[in-house]
Amino acid sequence: MSFLKDRAEEFLDTAKYDLSKGYYNLTLFNVEQFIQLFSKYILYLKSGDFPKTHNVLDLLNNVVLLYGDKCNIKDFIIKNKDFLYIIYFSYTQGRYFGTQFSKEDAERAIRIAELYRDVGRCLIT
Repeated sequence: MSFLKDRAEEFLDTAKYDLSKGYYNLTLFNVEQFIQLFSKYILYLKSGDFPKTHNVLDLLNNVVLLYGDKCNIKDFIIKNKDFLYIIYFSYTQGRYFGTQFSKEDAERAIRIAELYRDVGRCLIT
């Protein structure tokens, strides 16, 4: 299942490219995809499976259920919960409903993704 991790990293790289080009809606979309696939990878490593959901908040909560508060995952979720909702909704809002995200939104999404990557790497070591 390492392909999940590989795809997740590709989505994060693409999000950074999108940010550099000013494609802020795509930045958030690709961050959402990163969080989704990276979470599924982390869950698979611990349980041999992952929930068939696209809801990043549900996936993160499942990570907590399996790993507890290892690597301060709960703190990460609590500190970023409001913006994680925005990232979750960017999956549909930015594509279908004309929502426009700002450069600041995109930069924050990248920071959250990088923090989550660090937490995730800690979880699986």
